[in-house]
Amino acid sequence: MRKVCVTELLSAKSVRSFSSIRRDEACRLVQHIQSSTPNEPINITKRISWYESSITCKAAFGELLKDQEKFKFIEVLKEVLALAGGFSVPDIFPSIKILHFLSGMRGRILNAHKRVDAIVEDVINEHKKNLANGKAGNGALGGEDLVNVLLRLKESGELQIPITNDNIKAVMIFPFNLTFLFLFLSFLFLLLGEWKKSSKKLPPGPWKLPILGSIHHLALEGGLPHHALANLAKKYGPDLMHLQLGEISMVVVSSLDMAREVLKTHDLAFASRPKLLALEIIFYKSTDIAFSAYGDYWRQMRKVAVLELLSAKNVRSFTSIRHDEASRLVQIIRSSPTNEPINVTERILWYESSMTCKAAFGELLKDQKKFILIVRELTELAGGFSVADIFPSIKILPLLSGMRGRILNTHKRVDAIVEDVINEHKKNLANGKAGNGALGGEDLVDVLLRLKESGELQIPITNDNIKAVMIDLFSAGTETSSTTTIWAMTEIMRNPRVFAKAQAEVREVFKGKETIDEDKIEELKYLKQVVKETLRLHPPLPLLVPRECREETNINGYTIPLKTRVMVNVWAIGRDQKYWEDAEEFKPERFEQSSVDFMGNNFEFLPFGSGRRMCPGISFGLINVHLPLAKLLYHFDWKLPNGVKPEDLDMTEFTAITAARKSELYLIATPYHTSQE
Repeated sequence: MRKVCVTELLSAKSVRSFSSIRRDEACRLVQHIQSSTPNEPINITKRISWYESSITCKAAFGELLKDQEKFKFIEVLKEVLALAGGFSVPDIFPSIKILHFLSGMRGRILNAHKRVDAIVEDVINEHKKNLANGKAGNGALGGEDLVNVLLRLKESGELQIPITNDNIKAVMIFPFNLTFLFLFLSFLFLLLGEWKKSSKKLPPGPWKLPILGSIHHLALEGGLPHHALANLAKKYGPDLMHLQLGEISMVVVSSLDMAREVLKTHDLAFASRPKLLALEIIFYKSTDIAFSAYGDYWRQMRKVAVLELLSAKNVRSFTSIRHDEASRLVQIIRSSPTNEPINVTERILWYESSMTCKAAFGELLKDQKKFILIVRELTELAGGFSVADIFPSIKILPLLSGMRGRILNTHKRVDAIVEDVINEHKKNLANGKAGNGALGGEDLVDVLLRLKESGELQIPITNDNIKAVMIDLFSAGTETSSTTTIWAMTEIMRNPRVFAKAQAEVREVFKGKETIDEDKIEELKYLKQVVKETLRLHPPLPLLVPRECREETNINGYTIPLKTRVMVNVWAIGRDQKYWEDAEEFKPERFEQSSVDFMGNNFEFLPFGSGRRMCPGISFGLINVHLPLAKLLYHFDWKLPNGVKPEDLDMTEFTAITAARKSELYLIATPYHTSQE
């Protein structure tokens, strides 16, 4: 039957033969609209419905259905379609046969179908009479209609499997329904699309499909999101580009000037965050700092972060924790077998995770390793693509995909651990102890509990809010710092000249010392340039954290609608030849005489963002990059495993929360002793 459809019923020749029908019905549509009362609303839905139905009727049945019969047929068929498209309990419990009768669905469909069958039976009989008299169904229009074709094939004996009148009826009804539905929806989407274009000038972007929007363009580009968006921007919108992802309007910023417009000039308009399935669960309805919606709660919690949690004083108070964890990192590497490759990625991840755990939770986290692994699992789930996030109105999608269940299950395990930590802190505080125990001072949970109980906060916070902030600070602190440190070490090993220069500087500044004094890290000018260059080429969040437009805004002559998601592609801007000489090369010296930094005022270099939603933990994060790098360069000579050349190092990325190095970095370490100087 598919072959019959392709070669006979809906072939190019057959479709062309209906051109006179289409012309006549289109003229009738125009006449009806022209004859309408001036300035009175016209029921476009009704007119288009009749036009599409009438064309399909004449193409299928010829002129053997008069207008009154045609109207009756269309109305009955619509009734059948409505019943067929409805939700049916028997379809999801097919083994319970009695449900068909209890629901009444079977009876209603049978009744409506009998009326359709009677009309179609009459049409077939009329065609048979006409064919017996040498007439075709399209009468004055000439040629065969679809029923003629099917009857001819039925009687010819050419078909391998003979067809019956019921088969013909089924085929007759199917193209009618399909054509009506497809053409009507296509016209409607076209109409809506043109209306939107005429009313709002969106930024340029690739052409869109109904319902899916621009998703297919991203799929065709392939690769990581920031790479795909950079490639699309080159073709469609090098400054601003609009994409429609399902129900979500999205704008991608790929230039310095437009980044300044979004993050500075119109910062307040773009200061909110979109609601995303995973983040709503992980961060207790997004009540953390990074992902909470713009408003009084966010302003309060950011103030707490800046003045209390991540203040310069608090960051300094964690010096002894950093010293201990960095010393442990050195000891573990020293105790490794001689000339055996070491998994540097694993070691750095553990250092960053352990350091952040102790700063956040003190010494009260009983199973640190378990917590670190579960949070990593959670962040990988959060970084994955979720169809539910681009079709938020279809509430069943998270259940169908299984994503919601997986996130909830993992989140419950994290919640149980963090709940225990909070309870232990409460007990200790009741006994006059702080969470950092022997290390002295408050950890971040102590600070949050103190503020919670003080009554000083304008908006009271709950245990869940504290958990959200704790998980936020841990995941952000660990992921971004470890990603940057690993990329920096990779680039150092890939560029022997940079390696030699950075190591010489570290050993000169700390010459003769057994260990590195954190206060003197400020003197490591070249190492800081290495970190800057790493952040330019490998920003941990290449698209930053997505923003959401709080109000319709005009940028550069384009309208950005309310609720539009805005992504700033800092990865693309950081590699743009317009702003950077030899943009793809790793050259730390470019920052030697340059005033460009990452504090949010230079929009060609935005690894931490800019404006109100800029990362509040820069000082906390940077010292956790500078210190381990300095330690690794001071205490060890490094070389690549046998057979690996610097230019052979794999620079492939993968994305979860951050754009990390896909392959783990293995290096051979030779301990360096100060007596060698």
